Amino acid sequence: MKRIFLLLFICLITACGKVQHKVVEYVDKTGKLALRFIYPNSKDTMSYKVYMFYKTGELHYKANKINGKLEGAYWLFSPKGSIIERGSFHNGSFDGVSQAFDTNGVLINEKYYINGVKVLYSECYESEMGHFVKQEFSRMKNDSIGIYIGQIVKENNVIRNDLSFYALIDADDTVNSQSLCFNLRLMNKGIKDYSCKITFGVPDKNLKIENIDTCFVTTDTILKICNLRLNPGSNHLFGTVDFKSPNDSAIFYIYKDIYIKTFENSNSKIPHDQ
Repeated sequence: MKRIFLLLFICLITACGKVQHKVVEYVDKTGKLALRFIYPNSKDTMSYKVYMFYKTGELHYKANKINGKLEGAYWLFSPKGSIIERGSFHNGSFDGVSQAFDTNGVLINEKYYINGVKVLYSECYESEMGHFVKQEFSRMKNDSIGIYIGQIVKENNVIRNDLSFYALIDADDTVNSQSLCFNLRLMNKGIKDYSCKITFGVPDKNLKIENIDTCFVTTDTILKICNLRLNPGSNHLFGTVDFKSPNDSAIFYIYKDIYIKTFENSNSKIPHDQ
């Protein structure tokens, strides 16, 4: 089906006699607002924010383009305003964590991309009686085959350590300072006499970390980690956990996207929308 859009208007906002930014809006053939483009620099037509709307007027999608390519965070909304998908791009490709939610806001699946390649994937399940919620994690062998690497099981939104076997970063999605500290929780189904080598840094597509931020060995189940190299804006936290016990060994992956607000951008109502 062809979508017909009509240019509604172009609005130039000026200050001190100089054009600062430009807003362009399009309506469909029924006169409903369909698209809005905001150009921070009216002379740069390749870098802008894009907003798509439902015919009923609610925001459907928003993202940013830099030099003609998708860059930074994006959101997909339901007609009722709840987030149904969110993630980020870098240089036009998926990058970092991408999440999908149902209409009740419950996580359905989660993917981790490196330069457009899906390398990790998790699926969420709910028991028939709604008593347990399980998130199963896989490493991608290719885009269609996953290698099972762990699970998190929750009962009434509380993690069951006896049923879970994974590593989890406890931190907010958005924080006010680059001096980030977060808790790392290791879950191992009650296995004793184990040790973990934990490495944080920048991975390649094979999930090998060459640019290392920090690396250490621990036998603790909850650790506080601080002073990783984070920048204002979006950051991808990524780490590996090499687990060893007398009877078993495994490797797990830790990942989370965290947005760092600074003094300059902390007044934004939607901090990702910079």
